[in-house]
Amino acid sequence: MPTTPRSTTTAIKSEPARNSEPPRAISLLGLPVPVPSTGTALYYGGIAALVAAELIDWPVALAVAVGHELLVRRQRPAA
Repeated sequence: MPTTPRSTTTAIKSEPARNSEPPRAISLLGLPVPVPSTGTALYYGGIAALVAAELIDWPVALAVAVGHELLVRRQRPAA
């Protein structure tokens, strides 16, 4: 008996990102201020350390930080 191909469909389940944390915020003067993730805080801390050691000027550090934030926000999926 000849076999006929059967179409099989599998449901693709979207799983949440494994390293996703719920958004954290602190209250500053009654306004919620988001707290950055550990990696982001270390990145900006490294830039601040380079400025403090006078290895880069503060306008360069500001441009790098703003550019980084714009790229990160562009890569986030829309809610």
